[in-house]
Amino acid sequence: MGPTEFDRAAASAEITKAIVALHREYYGRGATRARTFINDSVVFCLMEDIFMPAERTLIEAGKYATVQQTRSDFQDAMQGRFVEIVEQHVRRQVAAFLSQTSSDGYGIEFFVLR
Repeated sequence: MGPTEFDRAAASAEITKAIVALHREYYGRGATRARTFINDSVVFCLMEDIFMPAERTLIEAGKYATVQQTRSDFQDAMQGRFVEIVEQHVRRQVAAFLSQTSSDGYGIEFFVLR
């Protein structure tokens, strides 16, 4: 493989492991299931069962917007760490990072590549 080529399967597995570990380190738990997909212009990590018990309680009480805002603020604060993980494994620069959650426990970390 040349200097900009990489093993997609290995990179996907390593990105998944690193992103879930980052969530675990800072939230106290990571997703119970996660997979990363890589194509020519994007990388995204799809995670399932991402919420802590306190967050699930808030969601059940109709406070999903509060949980979503807190998670969004966290992603903004941690953007550099997430971008670093992807750039290390795909050997390309990340042009944009987006993150989203759904009230039913799914989360996605999305990276647009240069």
